[in-house]
Amino acid sequence: MEKTNADFTETFKALENFAEASGSSASLMSVLTNLVECCATPATIKKVVERKMKIQRPGMDPRQLISLWQIAQENPQELGRMFNGPVDAIVEELRGEMGKLEKYNDLNSLREKLGGMDRESKMEADRVLWREFLGKYKERMEVEGGVVGKERLDSMRKVNPRFVLKNWILQDAIIKAEGGDYGGVRELLVECERCYSHQSSGNEEEEKGESIWKKSLMLTNQKNAPAWASDLYNT
Repeated sequence: MEKTNADFTETFKALENFAEASGSSASLMSVLTNLVECCATPATIKKVVERKMKIQRPGMDPRQLISLWQIAQENPQELGRMFNGPVDAIVEELRGEMGKLEKYNDLNSLREKLGGMDRESKMEADRVLWREFLGKYKERMEVEGGVVGKERLDSMRKVNPRFVLKNWILQDAIIKAEGGDYGGVRELLVECERCYSHQSSGNEEEEKGESIWKKSLMLTNQKNAPAWASDLYNT
């Protein structure tokens, strides 16, 4: 998931289908397609990377920082005289800034890599990674041969929720509530209360009356968040 930037919930839902079929060859292509579809696009990842770069940007010029860090390694007492402060505290401050610089440089390299990658090439790379993983996962299921099919599926569903409330889904409901429509908030509350239920509510009238908003939400079910979702911040 880390290498492909796949959605956590959708990944485990796809693996449930693979486990239910006991890793059969017939299910492989379908599951592989679902896994690739729930991976973030290069544009989405790049946007997130750029936001992280703003957070990890060092508080001083990198060249100056590297120079001061070299002094800290060779003659830390000189730093005390330069900044008129406790040496240990200054060194720790520089260590933290160097850590940010390293992360910043790694993120910048990733951003440059993503800039030259189109969606199709990433999907193909993701498909290779997931195919390799599914092969290993099938081997593990064969080793654990005593737990197959529905038994394995039931075990997975007890710990893998069908629905996870994401920031963008909640924001969509908040916007509607601010306009006086609280239906989305109520519907999300119901979904969160039964997030581990993989069956219908049993209330036919309730299901017939589901809003277009909720039906749309359940169809997309977080697999592909809208472009504006990467701009959301928790405060």
